[in-house]
Amino acid sequence: MTKENFVAALEDVMGHYAKEDYDIFKDTVDMLCAKGVSKGIYQDYSVLIDVLKILTICEKFIKEA
Repeated sequence: MTKENFVAALEDVMGHYAKEDYDIFKDTVDMLCAKGVSKGIYQDYSVLIDVLKILTICEKFIKEA
């Protein structure tokens, strides 16, 4: 996947959300962190942190839409 394709795919996903969807997106991320992250066994926790950063960036994008 090229960088351009990645950006286009991310824009497509984020296009499904508006500012009023912030709470449900945030609640979903919070639930993932509360119920899913702690039960995992990760080979590289820095990758997990990067994935969580991506979700946080998406959350902020929706909040500021």
